[in-house]
Amino acid sequence: DGLDIVSRINSSSNCEVMLAKQHELDRFVALKRPLTAHLTEEQTIAFQKEAFITASLSHPGVVPLYTMGRGIDGRLYYTMKPIKGISLEDLLTKWKNKDNQIIKDYNLIKLIHILLKASETVAYAHSNNIAHLDIHPGNIIIGEFGEITLIDWGKGIKINDRVVEPSSTGIYVSGSPIYRAPEQLISDDVGKYTDPHQGFDKLSY
Repeated sequence: DGLDIVSRINSSSNCEVMLAKQHELDRFVALKRPLTAHLTEEQTIAFQKEAFITASLSHPGVVPLYTMGRGIDGRLYYTMKPIKGISLEDLLTKWKNKDNQIIKDYNLIKLIHILLKASETVAYAHSNNIAHLDIHPGNIIIGEFGEITLIDWGKGIKINDRVVEPSSTGIYVSGSPIYRAPEQLISDDVGKYTDPHQGFDKLSY
């Protein structure tokens, strides 16, 4: 699609996010792709599902997606708006470590405002029958102009108020372990109610 990879922004155990130059519009975009082209059918469906869920949410708190395709190396990818900013996880760590500039720029009222804006995004997703299922400070980004974005919808699911998806152990396991909701440990179903318990109940820095 005429995209040139510039640098790596971030990576995880199975995906990477790259900064790419889109020459036809003379702009930079973020490009997310698996680490390998050799995906199982389940992995392919999961990657596409993340793109479809993110693209279906038209909200200031969700990153806009631009295109989806396959690179010359055979890897699926999708492009989106690049985000400049700091994660709530990094912000809270600096706040906890008495970083004077962070404490000055982000007092308690501003921190509460960040959580409220993130909650609004979750509420919007729920109104569209989508649950995030991986809410934690690392997935809440404070942009350079103060915008609050909830990223990484890879664990997200389309629901109808309630969903049952048991794993091989009989428990639906999703999201970061320390932010896992109680329902996911004692039951085999998740739903809209899982997000608040998973994310905001645990933000006790």
